[in-house]
Amino acid sequence: MRYKTFGKTEKQLSVFGCGGTRFDKDKPIEEHAERILYAHSKGINHFDTSPHYNYNRCEDIYAETIKSLRRDTYYISTKDAPAFINSKQEAKDNIKRSLEKMKLDYFDFYYFWNVKKIDEYYKAICLSEHYEALLEAKSEGFISHICLSSHLTGKETIEIIDDGKIEGVLLNMHILNFPYTIDAAFRAKEKDIGVGAMSPLMGGLIPNNQKYGVLPKQSTHCGIHDILQSKISFQYPASRI
Repeated sequence: MRYKTFGKTEKQLSVFGCGGTRFDKDKPIEEHAERILYAHSKGINHFDTSPHYNYNRCEDIYAETIKSLRRDTYYISTKDAPAFINSKQEAKDNIKRSLEKMKLDYFDFYYFWNVKKIDEYYKAICLSEHYEALLEAKSEGFISHICLSSHLTGKETIEIIDDGKIEGVLLNMHILNFPYTIDAAFRAKEKDIGVGAMSPLMGGLIPNNQKYGVLPKQSTHCGIHDILQSKISFQYPASRI
């Protein structure tokens, strides 16, 4: 497994991580936990969770997973949406509830989640005291780093990066849409902000619709003739991700 430093956090993250939303809802929690443990055994060391993922089962799945892992062998994140947080106390209560559910002492990363309008970010900073809650949670040892999960344009994400309050960013970036977000990755790199890519396979749309895909011209020159293989060849070595 290849690892990269996640910006100024100095955390060494595997270039692939495990998400928390697309587990088969008809399969038992234990089966999903076994899959994550297998990924961990192959070197994947960061897990992306949310209390809202997978029909509210995500935290249960990861609680089952991490109970057999040493805490120093993985990094784990949680999230909450600024659009739905209306007070400092609400934000802090949600963090503590998630920690208790997964029997954790702290989260390595906390993401402002599902930010689709830049006004949602400024609500968290200026109106709802969401950001103040995170600063307090950080000082109390419940979270280590404050980050952003962005569904914004590259320009809007750059505005938030330049505001100087986040330490990492997840970009909605994949082989089909990266021209719209790559500038934000460049700016994050300049600012020593960690960068990750969410939904790199578009939630399964890319591998499930390969017959409709058009390979980048350079892919066939490299002997790649499969859109999924091309997608991974794009994501894996990307120096900004």
